Amino acid sequence: MLHTIQLPKSYTVKLESLIGVRLIALEDYLGIKSPICDNRQHLKMVVEWLKNAQDATGAGGVSAYFVENKGWETSYPETTGYIIPSMFDYYYFSSDTDCKERAIRMSDFLLDAQLDDGSFRLGFHPSRLGSEVFDTGQCIQGFVRCYKETRREKYLLSAVEAGDWVVSVQDEDGAWRKCSFHGIPHTYYTRVAIALLELYEILGEKKYKEAAVKNVEWASANSNKVGWYHNCAFNIETMAQPITHVIGYTAEGILECGIKLDDNKLIQTATRTLGYLLRKFNIDGWLRGSYDECWQSQDSYSCLTGDAQIAALWFRLFELTEEQAYFDGAVKLNNYIKSTQRLNHWCKGIKGGIKGSQPIYGKYISNGFVNWAAKFFVDSLLMQERAETR
Repeated sequence: MLHTIQLPKSYTVKLESLIGVRLIALEDYLGIKSPICDNRQHLKMVVEWLKNAQDATGAGGVSAYFVENKGWETSYPETTGYIIPSMFDYYYFSSDTDCKERAIRMSDFLLDAQLDDGSFRLGFHPSRLGSEVFDTGQCIQGFVRCYKETRREKYLLSAVEAGDWVVSVQDEDGAWRKCSFHGIPHTYYTRVAIALLELYEILGEKKYKEAAVKNVEWASANSNKVGWYHNCAFNIETMAQPITHVIGYTAEGILECGIKLDDNKLIQTATRTLGYLLRKFNIDGWLRGSYDECWQSQDSYSCLTGDAQIAALWFRLFELTEEQAYFDGAVKLNNYIKSTQRLNHWCKGIKGGIKGSQPIYGKYISNGFVNWAAKFFVDSLLMQERAETR
């Protein structure tokens, strides 16, 4: 008689992640690409991956990533915060009411994860690490959007508590050093400034606007003549060559704050960055993972999160300027990301997901599929749909 062996679910997921990721690595090594389909198909599958990532935690938050030898990580409050607006946006695009309900569950998860002083801890939930400005800022954005959609006061109150804490730890020059990653200032915290301006737009509290303005002006002053940013990387060791992910964060914060503030100087600062990146893309046919102050790099991998962010920003500039080059570059970069996405796969942690790096064994989140890459790919494809229907 044959006996079947029932493996524990956690062991099965780990085994799936090991086999699945290694097969993807082999495909990447052999240069095998996925077919490029219409935006709606890629959107549907990447959103399904985000749903699976949320379901995997059982807590309402979104799993940080699906990675080799482990499977799903626990919930990540920071990125769950900024996934919320993307889920609402996709709901309006597709009429998928499940996305709206999931965005509200994500917001409720953040309510439970928030500390008494309004801040959020660094890292995955549950975390014993200290409060972190950037993570808190992204949760503000989620709360603000959920309040706009539901008009439930609890989300606005939590956004205010978080915003007050963020303002209270800001340095006089506009940077954040206290409660920052590695205790150093980062230009990519301009994404916190966006959240503060969104809070200001609802409440009219000048302290939020003043804090945002100070930060983006500080970050903008860190831009050199070719649009590259000093103090941009995650840590001291990589300051000379930040990855496109944090360059994208910085440029987005400066651009969106410039638009909200009607400040052409800020808009031009971000445009300079994105213009040089477009030149590099048109020359090389792809964006390398990181760049030095002269936009040079020897990287042999691409950071797919940064790619999605930058494609979305090129679409944003196309909306502002109607310059065709931005549109063309963004479409090509989105197609590049599409070619890395497996629309059909037996593993839920891989199907529809977006890798940290292309190839998957590149330096950024090696051998994993990350929720923030998925989020920004949703944003970029929705931007493309908007641009194509103007």
